[in-house]
Amino acid sequence: MANITETTAFKYLKNGLSEEINTIRKKYIEESLKKLEYASIKATDTIINILEDEKCSNSVKLTASKTILDYSLKVREQTEIIEKLNNIEKRINDDR
Repeated sequence: MANITETTAFKYLKNGLSEEINTIRKKYIEESLKKLEYASIKATDTIINILEDEKCSNSVKLTASKTILDYSLKVREQTEIIEKLNNIEKRINDDR
């Protein structure tokens, strides 16, 4: 697609192209995460609105409650795991 030889491609990669690709990839991942964070706030608000809506049936409210609890537990677990990993990383760096 780039109309270059394989040798030229490897030469470009050796001369910093792979670093630039990684930088661009990281940028897109960060942008996607920001969008997901925003969407998760909207989704959480929607679930809370369902939970508080008097017109919704009890089964819908129960599902909304379960969803909130499930995600809350997952976030707490992930936060604890990240904290533990950070502590391990700090200990390793301190030992160096």
